[in-house]
Amino acid sequence: MAKPQPEFVTFLLTELAGLGDVTARRFFGGWQLQANNTQFAIVMSGTLFFRVEGDLRKTLEEDGSRPFSYAKSGKQVSVSKYMSAPEGALDDLDFLKAWARRVIAAV
Repeated sequence: MAKPQPEFVTFLLTELAGLGDVTARRFFGGWQLQANNTQFAIVMSGTLFFRVEGDLRKTLEEDGSRPFSYAKSGKQVSVSKYMSAPEGALDDLDFLKAWARRVIAAV
């Protein structure tokens, strides 16, 4: 039986629907978000992580975002390609959409 889509993922799909054909699919232990068949974010353990590189990653780091990380063989593995959404993005939906647009344009 397929695992049901979490409410948070459904919320993100609803809010980001105007940015193109935004869909969600299972991705390892979480979900990936795609716009027009291109992955731009993941949701892991209830946290939104944008797929970023270069200047976008630097901007997010400066704003306090953290990379996605997981435990493997007793050690923390950090994946800097995925950075948490900026502070307050989920409280300000226009801010969330603006960041999603930037990320989608860059991938």
